[in-house]
Amino acid sequence: MSAQGLKTLFSTSAMYAVANLLQRGMMLILLPIYARHFSKAEFGAMDMLYQGILVLIIVSSFGMPQGLPRGIHQEKATEEDGRRLLGVLTLFILPVTAITFALIWSFSDSIAEILFNEQGEGLWVRLGAAFFVAMVIQQYPLQIFKAYQRSLQYSLWSIGTFLIATACNLYFIVVMDMGLVGMLMANTIGFGVTGVIAFVSCLKFMKFNFDWHRLRPLLEFGLPMLPALLGRKILEASDRYMLPQYHSMDTLGEYVMGAKVANIVEVMVLVPFLFAWQPFFYSVANRADAKNIFARVTLYFLGVSAMVFMGMYILHGSVLDFIGNGDYSASSVVVQILVLAALLNGIQYTISPGIHIKNKLVQESSIMIAAAFLNIGLNFLLIPPYGAQGAAISTLISYLIYLICTFSLSQICYPVSYHWRRMAQVLVTAMAFMAMIYWVDNILLQLCLLFVFILLGPVLDLYMNERDVLNTVWQKLRRKTAKGSY
Repeated sequence: MSAQGLKTLFSTSAMYAVANLLQRGMMLILLPIYARHFSKAEFGAMDMLYQGILVLIIVSSFGMPQGLPRGIHQEKATEEDGRRLLGVLTLFILPVTAITFALIWSFSDSIAEILFNEQGEGLWVRLGAAFFVAMVIQQYPLQIFKAYQRSLQYSLWSIGTFLIATACNLYFIVVMDMGLVGMLMANTIGFGVTGVIAFVSCLKFMKFNFDWHRLRPLLEFGLPMLPALLGRKILEASDRYMLPQYHSMDTLGEYVMGAKVANIVEVMVLVPFLFAWQPFFYSVANRADAKNIFARVTLYFLGVSAMVFMGMYILHGSVLDFIGNGDYSASSVVVQILVLAALLNGIQYTISPGIHIKNKLVQESSIMIAAAFLNIGLNFLLIPPYGAQGAAISTLISYLIYLICTFSLSQICYPVSYHWRRMAQVLVTAMAFMAMIYWVDNILLQLCLLFVFILLGPVLDLYMNERDVLNTVWQKLRRKTAKGSY
């Protein structure tokens, strides 16, 4: 690949990353509004409906939109083939979406009784069905933009959707005080309006036809992905649907609030890292020192994870009070457990490059599915006696087992010599400082301890073992400072 091609690749990846980060980051802005205007039951139901909609989008489309880059750019595919492929895919997705909407609408009251254990409203489900249609219409053009490498359009439409939806949320929730009903209406309007306009702009890429055989490459891509995608959603969200069956919707709301606060780690740490990590490990895979690079990244990420966990432990109470308006103190333990689970998932990213390099994705999918079933079993075991904390512990154990199994598979197909001694030193130091932070009841002293840990843990390790890294960082900082002085 030419230098220009690499530049295009990384700039496009960065644009997608920025768009997704802006959406996820700005979503956090709405959480205090939801917490102040929703009951705890509504707060929990909101996440149940949203997670269910994401699953419906995956299942109803058989994962085919995600395979559009392959279908459009496959060998010997012409521009006409691409237009006809999009045309027949559209004629498949729209009717299936309409039928799904009609079924949910028709049985909304029964679905509400089952989902919310007779603690919710059928109207929530009906509006959720409308939101499902709006999201399908909005996301389908985005997949087309990605397939044709129109990253700017993707980013602008994504951000535009959120801005309109946010304005509608403020009106229906804050001004009209409509609670969860207002939120569902606002998002349906926001996603629906931009989705329809974006869809119309994509008609030029389509030529409608009934050549169903053209869907074969998309099905070959999408169907094998479905189990893994559904497995991850089960691992992430099955507890939302089980909590109301054993406890109140208020308990679900407390759990969801804890999950949302813990999700800050994903937004601020994991998503940026993943967007940068995937292109990076592919780019260095053929280097002689690739395995050593992967080992060092895992070590660095472990140090960052320790810092993040301590920081979230110190600050989560203040963040929870701000976002939850002081009404969600019961979510404190949930936040701590789910932050640790998220960081274990991040470490799993650092040890899995070999699986992708050696194309062992089917085996990895099997591990994900197994972890999902384990999570369901643990939920049945732990949620009845322990409620929201039991759900969080189930998630933590599932991610730990997923990490261990992923590590085993990766070592079998792509052995890496990790820096175990240095990793152990960072962990032992982190545990010692965590114990001190736990017993200190002053937030300023806790932050001082965190700063000392950073110096005596990751920074000291870098100074003793990675002076070349520190020198590189120092030189870059000096160059930037020199440029800024003119």
